[in-house]
Amino acid sequence: MMTTPTMVGQVYLERYETVRLLGEGGMGRVYLARQLDLGREVVIKVMHERFTANPKFQGRFQRETLLMARFQHPYAVTLYDASLNDPQGPCIIMEYVRGVSLDKLLQENGRLHPARVGRLLDQLCEVLQAAHNEGIIHRDIKPPNIMIMDPNTPVEKIKVLDFGLAKLLDDSTLAPQYNVTPQDFFVGTPTYISPEQARGLELDHRSDLYSVGVILYEMLTGRPPFTGHTPMDVILANVNEPPPPLAAIVTDSWLTPALEAVLQSCLAKDPTQRPASAAELADLYRKALNTPEVVNAATEMSPVTPAATIQPVPNSDPGSPSLIAEPIIIAAGVAENALIDSSVPLPQVQAAEESTTPADRAQKETGVVHVEPATINDMDDLTSEGIAIGSKEAAKREKELLGLPAKGE
Repeated sequence: MMTTPTMVGQVYLERYETVRLLGEGGMGRVYLARQLDLGREVVIKVMHERFTANPKFQGRFQRETLLMARFQHPYAVTLYDASLNDPQGPCIIMEYVRGVSLDKLLQENGRLHPARVGRLLDQLCEVLQAAHNEGIIHRDIKPPNIMIMDPNTPVEKIKVLDFGLAKLLDDSTLAPQYNVTPQDFFVGTPTYISPEQARGLELDHRSDLYSVGVILYEMLTGRPPFTGHTPMDVILANVNEPPPPLAAIVTDSWLTPALEAVLQSCLAKDPTQRPASAAELADLYRKALNTPEVVNAATEMSPVTPAATIQPVPNSDPGSPSLIAEPIIIAAGVAENALIDSSVPLPQVQAAEESTTPADRAQKETGVVHVEPATINDMDDLTSEGIAIGSKEAAKREKELLGLPAKGE
């Protein structure tokens, strides 16, 4: 049965009692809970049955949750338990982390000092290297998925959320629910998605490194390298556009060629041009830091050149896994519409001057029309949030811009 927001006080798996609803997304609901036998706080993600009823999803759920539970690392949130068959609903039980998400930290601090960035990057690369050594690709690395414990102190530590969760929502299990083929379907977050993931290609660990490059750029400059008026703007920029040079965003003396080279290599469109591993990335950054310009970088940093961007959705609970951390399910250029079905209400777009992003050019060429989420009333079976884009011809042109094969090819 599907849980409702009133089901606080229900017991899952005979030992986890829900305390309060933390939030709700496209995958399901997230509860703070108490483990009755140990008295510790945990998080329960109760998943929508429209996902879990799929036989392919069920097989993958068993494999992936077992792999996730076996992966133990000081910088990764631990998966304690999982079940598709609990009477209260299919659920995943995870460690509860007290702290703030990296996106909140960046909202509060702006950009971070390069030495502080290095400490956080070391931890992130350490946990990713351990996961990659086990054959685990995260697939949705982004600031809301990185919790900071003891923030703004010399001992702040990270915890990465949702290892393996995006894999559960992979194309072969969910594409049929959206009446699309796996080639038209991918899971990710527009700002942090790698070009190969956006194009629906086979992924390896270097896809995660691209996402880390976006985060690294954002921590150093205060904004991600690719922004836009719509999610499709950002996706197309990740696929097609080079990242802006750091000097175009900030003017600090510590912006050395070595540091620029690290960022540019992470954000290479071709995975073979990125660092070979997370450990190599951390080493390259440490070497780039070891220059007088960076070592002596002032605490006061220059202003950031503003850009039109999609504003993040705030997370109301400071100790909960960020609900915007759920991956976004994207079906690109299919049927009558290209649909971006978000797991959370789509963020508001900041007003900005007319841009010349790839999506703007595509709109001029194809007549793609952006429909505000509030006007979409016929998507209850998907979720109430989404963006419908254009006609069949427009969708075909969008796919061409993304480098996706046309239907039937």
